[in-house]
Amino acid sequence: MDIRPKGGRPSSYSTVRAWAVVAEIEETGATLSGAAKIAGVSRQLVSKWRKTQPEFAEMIDEAGRGYMWRQMASIDTRTRKGRSQWRKFEYFCRRRFPGLSLF
Repeated sequence: MDIRPKGGRPSSYSTVRAWAVVAEIEETGATLSGAAKIAGVSRQLVSKWRKTQPEFAEMIDEAGRGYMWRQMASIDTRTRKGRSQWRKFEYFCRRRFPGLSLF
């Protein structure tokens, strides 16, 4: 039986940079482009990682949901105008996370 390493270029996936992207999204709600830039990788590379690394894609989605829920929890404490803050937040969520169900 001939066992040879499969050819091709090694994966560009870096756990350290992947965690930097996830942390930026979770802490600031950054877009993929913004988080990628801060982590020092291209947006295209992050998109490639999402397609080829299912655990990374799940971490990205979870980070976005975590940020969204923390923001939603803080709406009532930010101002007495809870309704206007809610509208702004709803708009933000629909634009930032299309397809993500709020309820």
